[in-house]
Amino acid sequence: MNIEELKVILENCRFNRQYISAKKRDLDTVSHFLQNNGYDNIFNQKQKQIEDVLQEMMGIEEAIQFLKQPYKTVIYMRYIDNFTMEQIADKLNYSCPRIYQLHSTGLKNLLDIVNERDIDIVL
Repeated sequence: MNIEELKVILENCRFNRQYISAKKRDLDTVSHFLQNNGYDNIFNQKQKQIEDVLQEMMGIEEAIQFLKQPYKTVIYMRYIDNFTMEQIADKLNYSCPRIYQLHSTGLKNLLDIVNERDIDIVL
């Protein structure tokens, strides 16, 4: 895995959070109907999809937890909390160029952690 592939995985994590929220709402809305009308297999399939995405996200968040500060905070805010670099700079009281530098170094460190610890995150 390289930095660009890691960035894609992290970007997908952001979209997966949105996906899970929407799917959980949908599933909550129709779960009673599906379970009471013989559509248990559809309900179980949708539940499994959500669990699979959650498992991937847990791997990513596990890897981020091994980062040292301030890299952990910058990467977490960027990819998990969905902040822009400018918002991160404002919240952490750093300059934007400093946040970009921390982000770049944080990604390199995260890639090392994923590779060294053989943490299971997929593209």
